[in-house]
Amino acid sequence: YWTPALNATGTLNAFAVVARDNSGAESATNVTAQIAVTPVNDAPTLTTLTIPVDTTNEDTEVEITFAELIASGDENDIDGTVDAFVVKSVTSGALRIGATAGTATAWAAGTNDTIDATNNAYWTPALNATGTLNAFAVVARDDSGAESAANVTAQVAVTSVNDAPTLTTLTSPVDTTNEDTEVEITFAELIASGDENDIDGTVDAFVVKSIASGTLRIGATAGTATAWAAGTNDTIDATNNAYWMPALNAIGLLDAFSVVARDNGGLESATDVVAQAQVTPVNDSVPIADTESFTVIQGGTATEADLDVGASLLDGDTDADLPFDSLTVNTTPVVGPSFGSLTLNSDGTFSYTHDGSTNVSDSFTYSVSDAVGNTATAVVTISITNVNAPPTNILPGTLSVNENTDTTSGVSLGALTATDSDTGETFTYSILPGADGLLFSIGGAGNDELILQDGVLDYESDPSYLVNVRVTDSGSNTFDKVIRVNVIDVNESPIAANDSYTVTGNTSIVASIGVLANDVDPEGDSIIVVLVTPPAHGTLSISSNGQFSYTPDEGFVGTDVFVYQIVDGISAPSQASVQLVVEQLIAVPPVVTAAAVSSSDSSPTTEATTSGDESTEAESAVVIQATADTDTASTLAPLANRAAPESPAEQQNDQADGAAGIEFERQVASQAERRAELSSPSSQSIRANLVTQTIATAYSAATEYSPIFLQAMDELRDEVHRDELLTRVMLGSSLAATTSLSVGYVIWLIRGGVLLSSVLSSLPAWQLVDPLPVLGHLDDDEDYIHDDDSLEAMVTKSNQDSEVSR
Repeated sequence: YWTPALNATGTLNAFAVVARDNSGAESATNVTAQIAVTPVNDAPTLTTLTIPVDTTNEDTEVEITFAELIASGDENDIDGTVDAFVVKSVTSGALRIGATAGTATAWAAGTNDTIDATNNAYWTPALNATGTLNAFAVVARDDSGAESAANVTAQVAVTSVNDAPTLTTLTSPVDTTNEDTEVEITFAELIASGDENDIDGTVDAFVVKSIASGTLRIGATAGTATAWAAGTNDTIDATNNAYWMPALNAIGLLDAFSVVARDNGGLESATDVVAQAQVTPVNDSVPIADTESFTVIQGGTATEADLDVGASLLDGDTDADLPFDSLTVNTTPVVGPSFGSLTLNSDGTFSYTHDGSTNVSDSFTYSVSDAVGNTATAVVTISITNVNAPPTNILPGTLSVNENTDTTSGVSLGALTATDSDTGETFTYSILPGADGLLFSIGGAGNDELILQDGVLDYESDPSYLVNVRVTDSGSNTFDKVIRVNVIDVNESPIAANDSYTVTGNTSIVASIGVLANDVDPEGDSIIVVLVTPPAHGTLSISSNGQFSYTPDEGFVGTDVFVYQIVDGISAPSQASVQLVVEQLIAVPPVVTAAAVSSSDSSPTTEATTSGDESTEAESAVVIQATADTDTASTLAPLANRAAPESPAEQQNDQADGAAGIEFERQVASQAERRAELSSPSSQSIRANLVTQTIATAYSAATEYSPIFLQAMDELRDEVHRDELLTRVMLGSSLAATTSLSVGYVIWLIRGGVLLSSVLSSLPAWQLVDPLPVLGHLDDDEDYIHDDDSLEAMVTKSNQDSEVSR
């Protein structure tokens, strides 16, 4: 087995041989054996490349040519030539292969990996990589396409180059200031706020590239800083600061200026970054709110879209701080609407709903606030377009008309009115069919009166009517209502009939049946008699039940007349006359004085009747016949001027007179009780005589008396012409007789007035008390005479004094 020498080709002497036989003998001469060796291409060799194959700057692409590799390597090809290098891998950086840098494309094994006379390698070191760097690995390839066996690394010397710093952001804000106030921004604040970086150095400055708003000065201090100027006064570093002033009234987070970072090698970051400052608002202006208006239909809803001007309440509102300030609407109105509901939103939108009333306008007041709380107000005027509403009622719901009214020609029952929520509405009325509608119509000057036409109305036949009335407003809206018309049952007036009586002169007539015997009231109502005109020639006492007594004047003969009327308290009174025929003259009755008193009623009386008069009650009415002698009465001296009795004899005489006075009191009281109804002016003299006699009797009956008592008697006599007092005298006299009260107590009742009703029933024991001694002890306090509350005390004091005197 013979192997030719390495790379030997052609006919080659391989080895020399001799022949040897089977006996072991060899031929004498060596003979050379030659072998023809056919040439086969040998692969080139490449074991090293000089270092570096090329040089470049940091981060800079380098072109490596075939010639540089041939020159750098120990490639060899024993049977040919090396005409290319094939890149087997990229060790670092990035590799492109191509004829030129412009056409080179990224290395790709097997397709774009050959560096030869046509294509070069374009290698870029890794970012910021420096020094002798392994770029890529290659093998040599000969002209027959054979490649060397082992990869050899091509190294490139990368020269370090200063990298620019980076800056992508600054935190916001880098500083704060008040509105319209300059702020100092230092290098340290920017360093602390930014993300600046320098891979091969340090950032030692920021360069201002532009001013975003306001004004900027740069310098060592605020006093020496000057206006920013690009390229000459634009650097913020350890020595120089930035002094930035926001624009006038500008507030909020504002863009101040933009910067780049600069390193100690003088390189700057690639992109500008904005530095922001927070500007706090200062209260240096207030907003101005403008008035607004809109229209809404009655009961409808309106929003900001219905405003006459603008899209919201904020449209038109201004502030000197705008656009840097902000305005908002307060959601609570300053003054709310009167006739609707309102919702306000802070952005100026709103919703208003009308309450449906008939008011034609409404309004509300809103307030607007700026960012610092300054406010302004404005009024929003609302015009309301009314929607015609139907009537809701007809008044009155009930009408009335008197019975016996003649409605034959039609009688107006009154004007109708309608209730309608619309103001200024006009109405028309009409009668609808049904019920009693045919008896009614609408008329009157205003064509609004309800007219009834049904002859003479009779309550017993038709006590009421029902009529259906319709009212129509100007919008043709209607409302119907049934109205009741009541017929009022009218009270018929009583009917008084004339009467006639006959009396003998100088005697009294007592008509116990009375004038009502022939008087009637159609409804049977209770009636009373009221005197209208007294008789001209006699004395008359007439009761409300019609009973009366009459005494003709002394010596009168002829016809006397009095007029009365009857009243049922409801309808009109009816009047009648009573004729009194006095046929003959009778002697004048005797005069009664305090010294001579009849023990019984001796005056003659006549029970009179009238033709056709009947009475259901037999109540007697007695007239006092005793009259006082006028001369005697007129000569009575005032009691208060008389001295009290000074001797027992005089006192005894006074007691005798008192006994006679008591008998007189009894007679007078009996008669006065029947004369309580006396009220005619013609009876003045008799009543005056009666009072005067009563006073005289009281005086004579008093066993002891005081100046107060005597003065009271005088005042009583002076006032006898007063009707009220006269009546009370007669009532008191009557009470004295029926209750065993003394005359002194009667006078006390007259003076005390209400004492009769208020005390008598509650203090019955006083019936036996004579107040004359009580009055005698009151000379120091006259007011007690009129004090009901003091009476019991006075009586007690009087009784005590009486006990002491005993």
